[in-house]
Amino acid sequence: WSARTAVDALAVPFILLSQDGLKRRSLLYAKFISIAEALRKINNYQTLMGLVAGLNMSSVTRLKHTINDVPKEKIASWKVSGCGEVACVCVVCCVCVCAVCVCM
Repeated sequence: WSARTAVDALAVPFILLSQDGLKRRSLLYAKFISIAEALRKINNYQTLMGLVAGLNMSSVTRLKHTINDVPKEKIASWKVSGCGEVACVCVVCCVCVCAVCVCM
C-alpha cells in the first residue's frame, strides 16, 4: 500500500457518506463501480485497489439499502459466482497473477 492508495481508500467513504439521500448515494455507488471498471481496463491497479478498499470499509458496507438500490446490472458485472453476498467486487490482476474478492 502506498500513501496514495490509502488516500483513495479514505476518500471513497467520505464522498459517498457526504451525499444526502438514498438515491444520490446509490447513483454515486454505481458511478464508483463504473470508475473501477475503467481503471481495470486501463490497468491502473493501484488506484483500483484504493477504490475497492474504500468500498469495503465498514462505513460503506453497512449501507445495505444503498447497495440494494444500485442497478442490478452494475452489481452483476462485479458479482462473483457462488458468493451470495449483496455486492461483490472481484479484481483479477493478470500482471501479478492474484485475485482479490471484496464482499459487501
